[in-house]
Amino acid sequence: MTGWIKLHRSLLEWEWYEDINATRLLIHLLISVNYVDKKWRGEEIKAGSMVLSWSTLSKGTGLTVRQARSAMDKLEASGEVTRNVTNKYQVVSLVKWEKLQGDIEKADKQNAIKRADKWQTNDRQATTTKESKEYKEIKEIENTREQNFSKYSAYDLIQKEKPTSLQAFEMQKKKLVPDWKKLLENFENKIELELARNEIKFEAEELFPRFKGYVNTWIENEQKSRENQPKIHAPEDPSRNIPIG
Repeated sequence: MTGWIKLHRSLLEWEWYEDINATRLLIHLLISVNYVDKKWRGEEIKAGSMVLSWSTLSKGTGLTVRQARSAMDKLEASGEVTRNVTNKYQVVSLVKWEKLQGDIEKADKQNAIKRADKWQTNDRQATTTKESKEYKEIKEIENTREQNFSKYSAYDLIQKEKPTSLQAFEMQKKKLVPDWKKLLENFENKIELELARNEIKFEAEELFPRFKGYVNTWIENEQKSRENQPKIHAPEDPSRNIPIG
């Protein structure tokens, strides 16, 4: 990841500065939020804001979900962030983003103008190419950040922590599940909803049994659905009922 942020000295006076988890979360948000307004699934996410789930936040900070929740509560109570929460994700906004970071783009533009006044025409062409490359790299970083909000974050954790057990289980059930993508999407939605309600910890030891149970239930429901479908009989051949002689 490229680019930089400003870190104001007033952070030293923040009431939660000595709380390692709270400070770590605040700095993580500072370097992760959008630097410009952008669209996400039809919704405009402002500069200084980002879309996240507890699972992706846990991965990004190295904190447990419980630690991340506790740290976020402190940031929210102290007026550093606001949150717009749904049952699947949340939009977190840094209240002081514009004040602390908003003039970075303006300063960059002013510096670019000063440099351009001194450069020769050929140097300007090289600069334009370089700035275009830097802009492309920044956009790629932003796109990667969106992709990191994975539909399968819970599944990915199981895959990382229990690859052998997961592979063996999937090989056993593979032929019984015609649409794994749909199953994984529904499983992830279920886990995210439970996380939002504080019902579970996001740990592979608990997730893997839940995943196996979910797959088995899914297979049972699919089998029942097929069994309950009305059977279609071929029409009887009328010629078979014509008497002979």
